[in-house]
Amino acid sequence: MEMKQKAISVKSLQKQIEQLNNRLVQSERINVSGIMLSAIVHDINRALTNILGTAGIRLLEETIDDSVREDFERIKLSAQTCREIINNLISFVKTEFRLTKTDIHKLIDLCVDLCQYQLVSSKIEVVRNYDKNIPLVNISMSDMQHAIINLILNSVDAVSENGKVMISTDYLKKSKKITITVSDNGGGIPRKNIPNIFIQFFTTKSQRMGLGLTIADRIIKKHNGFIDVKSEINKGSSFKITLPI
Repeated sequence: MEMKQKAISVKSLQKQIEQLNNRLVQSERINVSGIMLSAIVHDINRALTNILGTAGIRLLEETIDDSVREDFERIKLSAQTCREIINNLISFVKTEFRLTKTDIHKLIDLCVDLCQYQLVSSKIEVVRNYDKNIPLVNISMSDMQHAIINLILNSVDAVSENGKVMISTDYLKKSKKITITVSDNGGGIPRKNIPNIFIQFFTTKSQRMGLGLTIADRIIKKHNGFIDVKSEINKGSSFKITLPI
């Protein structure tokens, strides 16, 4: 009887060792995949930087023909779309998460600056309304930047030329939280689609992967926050981020 129990114990230990070994192998594979992905992204981003730089320089030339200008506009837009897709993919698999005390308004201003090409080319006005009483917020700057940019670009996609994107903040002192609201005066989201907009790969746009809002939602949840969505057809949409300080 004792020998039988020992045999069972040995088998149980062997099974546990095998499970741990499988987890270790899987972890190593993930680590190697992450390193490879980072290297690939670095090389692609370097190539895209060259493309964007060349297109940008040519677009500054006053003597360039209109047809050639349109070609370079398309090249620049396509390169920026590629960069957006790559950055979304790297954020989708990213696990590192470092929090720092951050001026949220400076971060939002940076996000708007990084979206200038899309905003200017579509003649979209950005209106900012900040609550000056907001203290520094403990966030991952790179992650939150990505989330806010994704919400801004989502609004850019939603509005027509000469549209408007509004960004506002509010300090909820009693609950020790802040809100960041990105809204637009676009066509709005059909009610049936609202429950699906944060699901990965859900999109109504043929040239998008459907990861932007998924990643934004995931980043906000990692900060113990949430996103509230309100939308009305032909009037626009509003995405309100609520974060603890």
